[in-house]
Amino acid sequence: MVMLSVDLGILAGYILSTYLAYHVVPFLAIILPVAYFIANIMLPETAPYLLKKSQLAAAENSFRYYRNQRSAICEQTSKVNFEELRTAVLSQQTRNATPLSYKDLTTKPALKGFAASIVLSLGYQFSGVFSFINYMSDIFKASGSVVDVNTATIIIGLVQIVGVYTSTILVDIVGRRVLMLISTMGVGIGCIAFGCFTYLAKIYDLSDFNWLPLVLMIIICYVANIGLIGIFFLVLVELFPVKIRSLATSLSVIFLSLLVFGTLKLFPLMLHYWGISFTMWFSAASALLTFFYFWLFLQETKGKSMIED
Repeated sequence: MVMLSVDLGILAGYILSTYLAYHVVPFLAIILPVAYFIANIMLPETAPYLLKKSQLAAAENSFRYYRNQRSAICEQTSKVNFEELRTAVLSQQTRNATPLSYKDLTTKPALKGFAASIVLSLGYQFSGVFSFINYMSDIFKASGSVVDVNTATIIIGLVQIVGVYTSTILVDIVGRRVLMLISTMGVGIGCIAFGCFTYLAKIYDLSDFNWLPLVLMIIICYVANIGLIGIFFLVLVELFPVKIRSLATSLSVIFLSLLVFGTLKLFPLMLHYWGISFTMWFSAASALLTFFYFWLFLQETKGKSMIED
């Protein structure tokens, strides 16, 4: 749901910037964060958090609220499920009774989690999918596409929403690992094809196929959103043992933020000095290297509770 909200915001940005002056867009965009803040105040804390604070009644109410199990028919099922959650939380608290220390960050499962999170973040950023979103107009101009740039970006925004929604449907059916493999492989192949088209367009007359950059970018963005973008944070959280999960996830997000800053500065320089073709091939290489790492090392976490290691 996080990335679905992000993609909705990106689409709104594409649409607003097409029809409104640049300085007007931020004033409209601020409405949504304010509305989110107000709505978030009214939502209850999660059941696991309340159980850890020994607020049993509030935890059970929260559990029913988020499971939408508030009717009398669902009461018995809800009680059974809540007791299972309570037992699991208490068990996890018992196992992690000792304070968090440096040694917890250097255990084998922790180091494997950090390694996977680094590769996941590097693959996410250097495959270019986040940079594509921010420089979509420049990419279409460089590719020679005759489709109106503003129209093309709005289409891409819609495709991203469809892709992320697809990931929410499939994530617990086919699993995280499969979606990540499909996503990284699809982005790699799509970027290779995009680079080849723009390279050949400089040599041959491909004006009859100038619709192809849009089609290829639709494919790239769709497959990116069913895995690499759509379930990025879900996979990131599940990589780490429960005891260090909060701290490790925070450190990983800091690392990701630094990468975002770097790649957004680097991408326009790559377009300028390398050209669109070699930039896309670099993105393809990054995506395919990430694919092979996931193929060899990424463990499936489908069906695991968030309070399980």
